[in-house]
Amino acid sequence: MKFLKLFCLVLMLCVSCSESETIDTIEKMERGRRGGGTIDPIEISDDAVDEKNKLMYMTSFLIGKTLIENENARDYFYELIKDSRLTSINLIDIMDSNVVDSNPFEVAFHEQFNAYNWHLNPMSGGPNPPVESSTAEPDPSKWGGILDAQMYYHQYLIEIIELNKWELNFPNKNIYIDNIQNLSDYLIANEKLICLWNMYNTGLYTDGLILNTNGRGSYLPPNFNVSTASSLVMILK
Repeated sequence: MKFLKLFCLVLMLCVSCSESETIDTIEKMERGRRGGGTIDPIEISDDAVDEKNKLMYMTSFLIGKTLIENENARDYFYELIKDSRLTSINLIDIMDSNVVDSNPFEVAFHEQFNAYNWHLNPMSGGPNPPVESSTAEPDPSKWGGILDAQMYYHQYLIEIIELNKWELNFPNKNIYIDNIQNLSDYLIANEKLICLWNMYNTGLYTDGLILNTNGRGSYLPPNFNVSTASSLVMILK
């Protein structure tokens, strides 16, 4: 009888799971109950993790490209982060999901999004394919390619700003940027940005990009330690 009640409970919690996944979950919970141990939480699907990683890759890539390639965007961004006491900034403070192209950074960011992802034609209202996705470096195929054709810019902003509520952290900003040296000065001297994302807050990083001012880019080496970085680091969280 107890197992039957447990079975009904799991069915209500896992209506979207396959039959085999549901039975496996029940067996794990029953073993935990019999053994007096804790019951493992229901795991997030690999597909959901992959989609989030692809979204974090694309967001990190677009922010880095925007700052490297557009001076107006750099100047606007610098004014937001130059205070030495500031160690992070919410994406909602940089972009606005209600007012498209609300500032110089977002104007340039929107252009980068359109270059590397599907977007709406402002004249016809129909879909336009990305024009630069085949030249993206490093190759986005490592993270499943560009965003889905249904992920237009406004929906993308909602995803990163309102649903995920991501922010950028700057662990070594004060080494490279201050009230005298701005972002443009930094890029002239250093020529690269390190853009990381870390969903699990581990000490070392394996997910990230190194973007250069010459348009080239590469993926982060495994087990990257931020404390040893010799360039400006931005971490998307």
